[in-house]
Amino acid sequence: MNPYYLLGIRRSQGRLALNLYNIVDIGRVALEREYELPPIWTKSALRFAQNTVPGVELSSPSTALFCTDPSSRVLLLEAKQMGPNMHHWLFIQESFFRPTPLADRRSVPWVYWSQFCLIREHQPSLVVGRPRFSGNRLVYLEKELAHSGRAERARLSIIDFSVSETPPSTPTKLWTLIGKQSTLIPNESYREIPSSVTNGHAVESVYATEDNIALVLVCILICLLLPTDP
Repeated sequence: MNPYYLLGIRRSQGRLALNLYNIVDIGRVALEREYELPPIWTKSALRFAQNTVPGVELSSPSTALFCTDPSSRVLLLEAKQMGPNMHHWLFIQESFFRPTPLADRRSVPWVYWSQFCLIREHQPSLVVGRPRFSGNRLVYLEKELAHSGRAERARLSIIDFSVSETPPSTPTKLWTLIGKQSTLIPNESYREIPSSVTNGHAVESVYATEDNIALVLVCILICLLLPTDP
């Protein structure tokens, strides 16, 4: 998050939570708050998506393509379980997580802070690549599954949470939670990746910073070994 606080995932006695740690003194790390996560995610594989835009302690270039306001950074927590429709993304503003001097408010129940969250699930017919967050804009790769079960037809998918004069797209049914107190408004868009752009190569993954989007292509090199004369 920043040089003073760190979020971590903790499993203990069947409970799952996000813990906010004070790391000003690395020799005396202190637990500031505990945010309960959905009990259904207890056995899930959880992972934070890295945000490439600097935090408020560093200035972002004014010419940045995607995000110029570090204070608007969005946090993404992935939860994966075995089975269809068991891949979820939780979105919330990073600024939501902060310490409190009130001891009775250091444990935050999910029923409360879920009101500030958005949760999106994924279609089982799509292969979803690793999400790349840049400030308040998410970029990821989607590939449709063919009848053979192999992935093909990659497209670039974007979820933009920035304030815009353009009306946001209507959230689809894949958004299983839109907290009543959340200020995040997802605006989803897609860009097909034509083979003419990739020179016929398959797209393996995507990376994003505040200035660039880079596609990683798969190039297959076939070597033909011929016998030599004795």
